[in-house]
Amino acid sequence: MSTQTEVPPSSPSRSTAVRRPSHRRAWVVALVLIAVAGIGGGFWWSREHNVPGTDHRHPAVKEAGSETPQATRVEVAHPKKGGMQRTSTQVGSIHADEWADLFAKVSGFLKEQNVDIGSKVKQGDVLAVIEDPEIVKERDRAAAALDQAKVSVDVAKTRVTVEEKNREAVAANVKQAQAEVGRYTSTRHFREKVLARYRGLYERNAVDLAIVQEEEEHVASAIANEGAAQAGVLTAQAKLLSAEAAVEQAKADVAGAKANVEVAAANLAKAQVLVDYTKIVAPYDGAITLRTFHRGAFVRSAAEGETRPLLSVAKTDKVRVVTYIPDRDVPYTDVGDEADIQLDALPGQVFKGKISRFSETEDPQSRTMRTEVDLDNKDGRLREGMYGTATIILEKNSPHLTIPVSALTERSEGEGNKASVFVVRDGKARKVAVTTGGEDGIRAEILTGLSPDDEVIVSAGSVSDGQAVTPESSHVASNESGTH
Repeated sequence: MSTQTEVPPSSPSRSTAVRRPSHRRAWVVALVLIAVAGIGGGFWWSREHNVPGTDHRHPAVKEAGSETPQATRVEVAHPKKGGMQRTSTQVGSIHADEWADLFAKVSGFLKEQNVDIGSKVKQGDVLAVIEDPEIVKERDRAAAALDQAKVSVDVAKTRVTVEEKNREAVAANVKQAQAEVGRYTSTRHFREKVLARYRGLYERNAVDLAIVQEEEEHVASAIANEGAAQAGVLTAQAKLLSAEAAVEQAKADVAGAKANVEVAAANLAKAQVLVDYTKIVAPYDGAITLRTFHRGAFVRSAAEGETRPLLSVAKTDKVRVVTYIPDRDVPYTDVGDEADIQLDALPGQVFKGKISRFSETEDPQSRTMRTEVDLDNKDGRLREGMYGTATIILEKNSPHLTIPVSALTERSEGEGNKASVFVVRDGKARKVAVTTGGEDGIRAEILTGLSPDDEVIVSAGSVSDGQAVTPESSHVASNESGTH
């Protein structure tokens, strides 16, 4: 039989002491449940998010070491179509298409100067005039000498005419003398026939001897006259030869006089050139870039040692951009290659041009080749001395593929640009041999070994051949390909 102890209702302190322990136990239980829930949630989160350094395997598995290796996550990118565009960007500067320092050819006082720095000029414009009276006088003397030489030609021609008339007269005398010879020859033949007839008559005693002797004298006289006529022919022929020689001499005098005219004309031309040198003329359309002297100054000719130009003029409707191509790009440089010119003085503007010429040789000190690009400058915005960059397109895009440079391993440029990359095949990294082309530091051109469908591992140094991998799209590679 148990004994119960009753507590009087009037004792409140006893009732409070009995209820307080039950509240504390409830709070402890709640805190334990919250802790258990937090530990379980953290464990689940770490497994789902693969937190490095967290091993979630069962302790027994850990001790046995029989777990299956997990695949390594790798970033991959597909090769992009469109090979590398080879360019060369170098510093360039603007130069006038043509320019000239204009020196004085003659010495004298600067009489006129019609231009100043910045003046626009046209080809043939007289820019300055030098006063030199001595040169003008020499020109006048040469002109008078030429006139005199021309008169000598006319005189020589007149003499030719006279000598030709004289030759004609002498030739007529020759013919007359020859006719006389014929007449006297006929007379001789007649007298010889008469003499022969009288001799026959004398032999038959038909005539006296005196008649025969008279006819013999007639024959002798005819022979003498014939001889004299023949001598006259020879004399006339000699005179004809002399007349012909006189004609040839007169003609030679004409040729000499004409030569003297040419000499005088050359002297006049030389004197005129010196007079022309007193005028400084613009060689082409352009602008004056330098003025050294002012009106009234004594100007010495360059031939006498003057080293300062009177004026300088530059052709500005077209300019040439001068740049220097480095040795590595020289083999790819051709006339006609497109070029984009950007100048510091004109930001945001791109001037299109093409390679117009290059020096064909490299400078032995800098190992660069001078290259020039012509630009139209009819609006005059491009000025001598402006500088900037010239980007020359040496080779345009090819049909090859490109990948990030970081994907290349085991590169060997000495053996035909061979290299290796890793691609994902059947969940594993596989090494593939490729042949590379050009590169720009971000992407590399692949000539052989890959297709557009291959998944190329971007960071090739983090895997080995045959390693299990899980591919993830490379945002870096995508951005690089987008900006290429």
